[in-house]
Amino acid sequence: MGGKKPSGRELEKQREEISEVISGLSIFNEIKDGVNVVNEQYEILFANKVLEDIFGLWQGRKCYEYFENNTKVCDGCPGPAVSEGKTVWREWYCSRNGRTYELIDTPLRNPDGSISKIEVLRDITGRKRAEDALRASEEKYRLVAENIPVMVYSALPDEHSTNLFTSGWVVELTGYSAQEFMDDPELFGNLIHPDDREYVWQQVEVLRREKKTLDLEYRIVVRDGSIKWIRDRTTSMVDENGETTRINGFMEDITKRKLAEDSLRESREQLQRYSKELELMVEDRTAQIRELQKQQVESEKLAATGRMAAKIAHEINNPLAGIKNSFLLVKDIVEKEHPHYAYVGRIESEIDRIAVVVRRMFDLYSPDRKEPREIAIGDVLRDVVSLLESSSRPSDISLETSVPEAPVIAFIPVGYANQILFNVVSNAIDASEPGGSVSVVLTADDGSVTITVTDRGRGIPEEIADRIFEPFFTTKDGAEMRGLGLGLSITKSMVEASGGSISFESVPSEGTVFTVKLPLKPAA
Repeated sequence: MGGKKPSGRELEKQREEISEVISGLSIFNEIKDGVNVVNEQYEILFANKVLEDIFGLWQGRKCYEYFENNTKVCDGCPGPAVSEGKTVWREWYCSRNGRTYELIDTPLRNPDGSISKIEVLRDITGRKRAEDALRASEEKYRLVAENIPVMVYSALPDEHSTNLFTSGWVVELTGYSAQEFMDDPELFGNLIHPDDREYVWQQVEVLRREKKTLDLEYRIVVRDGSIKWIRDRTTSMVDENGETTRINGFMEDITKRKLAEDSLRESREQLQRYSKELELMVEDRTAQIRELQKQQVESEKLAATGRMAAKIAHEINNPLAGIKNSFLLVKDIVEKEHPHYAYVGRIESEIDRIAVVVRRMFDLYSPDRKEPREIAIGDVLRDVVSLLESSSRPSDISLETSVPEAPVIAFIPVGYANQILFNVVSNAIDASEPGGSVSVVLTADDGSVTITVTDRGRGIPEEIADRIFEPFFTTKDGAEMRGLGLGLSITKSMVEASGGSISFESVPSEGTVFTVKLPLKPAA
């Protein structure tokens, strides 16, 4: 503001005069707006209670200190203009409280002729926020209106549905401009696909007659000759007499959706075909598993027969050896002239025949010699695991299988492969604790197929480890007894007969790992 600086006595006199004037206007302390009076030296002569509540005590402070915490006059101060008798309107953002105020600065002539500034501060923060929000909303909806991917239209309810208005997205949809539709009332009707045209116009007639909303999907032929599917949602506008005055609506491109539906339909049809093929595959695999079960039953019968034959043969073989040795002594002292000498040869022949029978009984225990051939060992392994899942389920034992995606071809008789895998995996299940798991891993290297079967059971004590593959040796007893110790013995015989090997590693209380190696090619 400026002017000659008054003396202390003059300043005090100004304050008294202003205070006397303002004190008579109690409304300044009642209104919600802030009111202050500042002299030409920027000294605050008065501030009402609203300002005191916001900015604190004002006595003895200058306006730029009080409101802005500045040490000098604020840039753009309206004081000089007010001193010239002007009223100044402005907005001020207060950094101290983050609010926006509308300020009205008006000249106030003091009794001594000097000019003070009376200022009214109105908090317009809420209004500013609303204005900002409104501007943001308007901008948002403006952008939406400009970029929304639908064609908005308005048309007359005549026979051509003459176009009155079309939004700019019509070019993207049809290739034609809005002006072209205005110039040619029949243009859009001609774009409707010939196969859909009759249906569309029938529905338009229903719209005009029944004055309801239509939601149609049909095809149009666009400018470049391609075909698009559109969704056309239309509503009738009626006057006070119930007469249709215009038709309003929007169209959107649904070509991608229609193509996706066609693709989905084809996928479903293909899935149905695959499902039927899968059913056939399942039936075939089920038949294979049943055959495997049948083979297993036969193998169990063979094992039982072998066990019985081996025991009988063992019981016969010892006394037979004694008989044969004794007979050799007797034979030497029987003279050829003896009337019963003919029985000597007969007795020796019968002893030899009994020995042959005993050997044949032992052969029931030994694996039969079937011709090896190339088999997909992974498929056999999956079948065996599938077969054994039912026996593992009561004890809640999980079977974890890892088989390479590429076929692994082993060279071994099919029956051997089934029996070997069944015996080793079944043995692991029997050795597992309830709730445990058995891991079966198939790998292949340059020369062999390796099947690793791991259980997490009690393990094999060291004192019996060297007897695991002995015939008739078993650690099972009581209710758990499922055989008499021929399984691993038979397995070892089959593996070795195929040119492979079987071994194991065991840690007591942690589990056992059996490793079976089978040839990828015929054994030399």
